[in-house]
Amino acid sequence: MEDYFTSSDYARDGKSICAGLIMNDDGNDYSYTLRFNATVEIGGDDIPQTNLERIKPIGVEDLDSLDKYLENGYLALQNIVDNLILKHETGDSSAHIMTSVTSERTPDYKSDPLLEILGDSASALIDLPMLLPYLRMVNGIMSEKEKRIKEGMKIMGLNSSAFFFSWFITYFIVFTLVSIITSGVLTGLLLNYSSYGLIFLWHWQFSLAIMAMGFFTTSLFSKARVANVFAFALNFLFGWLAELGADSTSSSLKFGTSFGPSTSIFYSIRQIFDLEVAEVGLTSDTIDLEISGYKMSFHYGMMAIVFFTFMILYVYLDQVMPSEFGVRKHPLFCLMRKNKNQGKQIADSEVKYVPDGYD
Repeated sequence: MEDYFTSSDYARDGKSICAGLIMNDDGNDYSYTLRFNATVEIGGDDIPQTNLERIKPIGVEDLDSLDKYLENGYLALQNIVDNLILKHETGDSSAHIMTSVTSERTPDYKSDPLLEILGDSASALIDLPMLLPYLRMVNGIMSEKEKRIKEGMKIMGLNSSAFFFSWFITYFIVFTLVSIITSGVLTGLLLNYSSYGLIFLWHWQFSLAIMAMGFFTTSLFSKARVANVFAFALNFLFGWLAELGADSTSSSLKFGTSFGPSTSIFYSIRQIFDLEVAEVGLTSDTIDLEISGYKMSFHYGMMAIVFFTFMILYVYLDQVMPSEFGVRKHPLFCLMRKNKNQGKQIADSEVKYVPDGYD
């Protein structure tokens, strides 16, 4: 059926399939899947949102998809197939299954307008203000790079690590202070049930991740304007990854797309609000609670990966990328064995000055 749907001849004569029955090859004689024409977006028109979990551990139930399942023919078609199976197995043509719908016990849900009011803009309220220190750091480093300040200081004996740590320590303090203040405001005004320590760690790791992105950007370019544009575009691109997993319940997809710091903030702020609405908040007990395929532990783990990935790339590229000054290292310098005798010949062939009249 899949081959027929995707073939170039499908519906060429104006006829298309409304529904199909596929028998699953999983060892069960009567395991089947109902397929329907889903040209429109899943969840739109008459198509139920079947890619979500049946019961959400936190949050209001998806009654809209339930109504579509009951009223638009899906349940009726399923009942017809089940009755045909029953009659075949029992040999009784009068055997019949009566369909009914009953409620299922679900966790308590408390209504709170917080998520509805802020919506998806909540992530922007966290992400956008951080662009200022992020872009200022990139611009500051690149401005010094354009003016050859680093090369001038190296001529006077400055070590490259001293130059790096001067910027790193400065903005490490800046981002840490911003995270302390932001976490205090959030837990004081909005997140009444969440742990201040976990909220601080949530924002602080995000801040350090974009700081590492900034350092990575400065290793690629020699002009401040180009680097600033690239830094902004990189942050925007990583934020766009949220479109890939926003409506998915795949844990692997959401974990993978969380590599983008802005996307991770998008996922995690929604998770935090869901926990707040349920009056449990972000705590050590709920950090691994999975809602719609996402856990808060995904954010903490992925932001650590992002930070170390971009910092390692910065340290490497800063030594091998072409530059107007100095000799750059070989791209595989980290795999090359150091010559222990290097520099020894100069010491052995040291020339001594002997004044006239002395042996």
